[in-house]
Amino acid sequence: MPRLKSTSLFCLVAWSLISCSNPATQAIDKAKAAEKVDEKASPDAKPPDAVSPLIDTSKFKSEINGVLSSLSSGEPDTAKLKAAASDILSTDAKVLSDSGIDRLYGNSNDPAVKAAGDALKKMRDGMGITPDKLDSIRKAASQLKTN
Repeated sequence: MPRLKSTSLFCLVAWSLISCSNPATQAIDKAKAAEKVDEKASPDAKPPDAVSPLIDTSKFKSEINGVLSSLSSGEPDTAKLKAAASDILSTDAKVLSDSGIDRLYGNSNDPAVKAAGDALKKMRDGMGITPDKLDSIRKAASQLKTN
């Protein structure tokens, strides 16, 4: 992969991580989820706070801290490294998929929001990240998890 494309991919994923971990974005997402909850929801319906985030940043922080701790001890734990890499790769594939990009923007009918989502998809496609490549990323994540 040429350097420009890998740098662009990194920037895209970093932007996704930052935007999803932003407290303002999380508050907006919770508000949108609350709007969707019907007054007469079934007892087993999930409350707005139970809506799963697209990216679990606290899990990433914990895994990366574990990897860094093992590195500083002088005895790197390859199992922790593989687990962290697997989670990062699978999250990358999840965020960069069409449904992942759509979740970044919620269920908005605002034309500007739709245009932003379409622009992000166009940028992803322009970098050559096809559904086959996303499947390859998922496969690599799976292999790291099982090894």
